Amino acid sequence: MKAIIVGAGDVGFQLANRLSQQGEEIVVVDTDQAKVDRVEDHLDVQALLGSGVDYRILEHADVARADTLIAVSDDDEVNILACQLASRYQVQTKVARVSADYYYGESPLAMAGSLGVDVLVNPQEACAQEIRRLLKFAAATDVAEFADGEVVLVGMKVDAGFLYRDRPLKKIAGEFEKRKFLVAAISRGEQTIIPHGEDVILEGDLLYVIGKSDATDDMLRLAGYENRSLQRVMLAGGTAVAVRLAQLLEAQGVIPIIFESDRARCTVLAEKLAASLVLNGDATDLDLLESEGVYGVDGFVALTENDESNIISSLVAKNMGATKTICQIKRLEYLNLATRIGVDASVSPHLSTVNAILAATHSERLLSLATLHGMSVQIMEIFIRQGLPFVGKMLRELKLPPDCILGAVVREGHTFIPHGNDHLLPGDKIIVFTLTRQAKKVSKFFL
Repeated sequence: MKAIIVGAGDVGFQLANRLSQQGEEIVVVDTDQAKVDRVEDHLDVQALLGSGVDYRILEHADVARADTLIAVSDDDEVNILACQLASRYQVQTKVARVSADYYYGESPLAMAGSLGVDVLVNPQEACAQEIRRLLKFAAATDVAEFADGEVVLVGMKVDAGFLYRDRPLKKIAGEFEKRKFLVAAISRGEQTIIPHGEDVILEGDLLYVIGKSDATDDMLRLAGYENRSLQRVMLAGGTAVAVRLAQLLEAQGVIPIIFESDRARCTVLAEKLAASLVLNGDATDLDLLESEGVYGVDGFVALTENDESNIISSLVAKNMGATKTICQIKRLEYLNLATRIGVDASVSPHLSTVNAILAATHSERLLSLATLHGMSVQIMEIFIRQGLPFVGKMLRELKLPPDCILGAVVREGHTFIPHGNDHLLPGDKIIVFTLTRQAKKVSKFFL
């Protein structure tokens, strides 16, 4: 695949990095020389200085040979126009990052196809959906879904209540009847491990478990947690992400409390939201949090535009008894810091958008691609086609690339965790975990 990425900010840079690791041919275009230099210095891709709506630049990027154009500049209209220009060159897939809510209205004129775009990706929607998934599982630090929700990945921190310390994974598996999950990755300090049967889980590990969507209770029990229903949620900040998250929570019967320090913005929020309780106040105000019942609240989510404020308010809420804290972080270098100092989970609007775009730019064989915050791991959802040399062979006979694990198989709507005696058939969908440095080898093996 050849892809042109318009915009070399954090989203464009991360997209170029992920796609190039799959062996794709990538060209990045931006009007900012510093951003172009950053791409050239750190990535093995071509970078061009210029506008993504300049047909001369697009032709220099060989747009006529491109399969995909992804426009992720900071300007919605530039992104849409870049996709429209790409249509003139018969580019097959055109994706635009678009933030303004009026592009997602009910009018047929606002539909992606009417705008000359195949997929519109809303950063606020992507981030709100990620937080909604995190709130669904009280213990989760990361949650991702594959195969139309049939397969779920849950990341969990192993704490002192872990029951299976110092026991190899192959023995732990016997504790769970009809096992429907698999330990796919372990993050231990700066190390990322694709585990085998002899590996053990240690207190403090970040555990990534993949399995059937109906196996989440067992997946949580493995790390020493119990699932609990979501009833009370507090949101700090009345941003666009907070509004969308509040709407998602209202739709599932949860009425959030929103703290917003700007009185005028409170009025706007009250008008936009059907049932949420909007309070004018600062989420770092201990008296306000205590009076509104932060102790034992199921979820506290900090969503202001200030990373430092989000971290501080999350730590304050955690210290006052909030069950789970989540904060939005825009500066990627802060993303892992927040969880290291006590926040339960952190989300990045940039990385949420990257994963949403990667899911939208799939091919017939690579159905989706995802990454995990702060880990050198890639997760691929792959369609098994007829004629591959390993089709029909037992998995134990396959010489898979190192640091690669087959996490789940979906066959005719039925999901199972594969074992050595299983085999793959044409039409299967598989979920594969691999270290980033092995991504190209894994792609060549399965695709």
